[in-house]
Amino acid sequence: MSIKDLEHKRFFYKDHKFPAPAKPKIDKTVREKVYNKFDGRCAYCGCKILFHQMHIDHIHPQSMSHFYDAEPSVKKEYGLRGDNVNHIDNLFPACRSCNNYKATFSIDVLRKELEEQPRKLRVQSIIKLCERFGIIEIKEKPIKFYFETIGEHDER
Repeated sequence: MSIKDLEHKRFFYKDHKFPAPAKPKIDKTVREKVYNKFDGRCAYCGCKILFHQMHIDHIHPQSMSHFYDAEPSVKKEYGLRGDNVNHIDNLFPACRSCNNYKATFSIDVLRKELEEQPRKLRVQSIIKLCERFGIIEIKEKPIKFYFETIGEHDER
């Protein structure tokens, strides 16, 4: 199945009000392990999240699993272990905002999208006006996710 086929399938479900295929549930034991990976923090922004508020993000998107299964070299290239994309190594704890924004992006695409936001914001006239009056300040900087900072601090 190609990416185009996958997109068509997604829009077919959305446009025709059919329920999307059920995703396999992640059991509570695995959810707890995912939550504890970063001490109850979102792997992307680092905000503190409560267990019941945690979203489980698939680092390598679940919607692309058929490509990972296509040949072992793809799975190896992405560093996936285990029999499926729900393996603990492919799961990160995420806050609702980060998980919803990431959606089916890879981490690299998410980073690029976030780094583009200052440029996209400056196109809006209200943002330009607020910047001129000093109400807001937009900073352009490289994006470093919380999970990338682990080990940089003494307390970690």
